[in-house]
Amino acid sequence: GGFGAAQRYLCGRGAGEGEVPRELPWLVEHDCAPNRLGAHSCAIDHVRPHSHYLPTLMPIKSMSQMWTRLNTFTIAADGEERSVNHNNEWGGFSRFLKMPVFTGWRDHLAFDRTAKTTTALIFDQEWVDRRPIGSANQERWIRWAEENNEGTAAFFVIHAVDERADLRKVKYIDDDKVFVGKLVREQGKVFVVGQPRPI
Repeated sequence: GGFGAAQRYLCGRGAGEGEVPRELPWLVEHDCAPNRLGAHSCAIDHVRPHSHYLPTLMPIKSMSQMWTRLNTFTIAADGEERSVNHNNEWGGFSRFLKMPVFTGWRDHLAFDRTAKTTTALIFDQEWVDRRPIGSANQERWIRWAEENNEGTAAFFVIHAVDERADLRKVKYIDDDKVFVGKLVREQGKVFVVGQPRPI
């Protein structure tokens, strides 16, 4: 909007303009409005300098945005942390959630209204030959959750433009919550049986 039109933003303490803060718990959501010159003005004095990189009214439509929102990384071949490759990887470790987080396509979900759980397929052995990079990365973080987090992990839901496509495109992502729960291995597949957690 024009002058005086406020939007909801997440501002990060200690980040330069245009930079994503390293620790998402530092973020503060608040109303911001442009000043008379059209530049952004932040009403929270202790959040300076700051980065306005995620207007929360805009739906997230890319994997890279969601990985950023959850402050997610994975591990490179040399052992160093790196960003999740949103083109061929479907999981990583979220600093924000303090656990591994995976993607769950909407048509790969099952719902139990009695138990109030949502189950997502996050890995299938049949994917290995077709998606070797993503499968290896997925298995890394599944094992990490099993060995270091009592088998607990999270997932977020993605809606596809065309669920029948071999290479899917993201239509939009449910960016208001994740689902957290136990991993279940069953006949070459791995599921997370989760309950919603707002983010």
